[in-house]
Amino acid sequence: MRHCTTIALLFVVAVCGCGESTPDTLAESDYDEQEMDAAIARAQSAVDTFIAELSNPTGTDHAVKAPIADDGATEHFW
Repeated sequence: MRHCTTIALLFVVAVCGCGESTPDTLAESDYDEQEMDAAIARAQSAVDTFIAELSNPTGTDHAVKAPIADDGATEHFW
């Protein structure tokens, strides 16, 4: 879990100086909160497997989607 927190923190630091404009990739429609909650639950249940994979990789593609909260809204970033 510590690895995920570190990755999320590094991402936040990288994003902080990006300005106030709305990004082109922002999804403002067709967002299914229940689907996102289910995906988060699946990811949390597999975090130990993910960390083990990072320690001894068998694949080439790895990704983390992190929630960033700002002014009462939450955006999920890869």
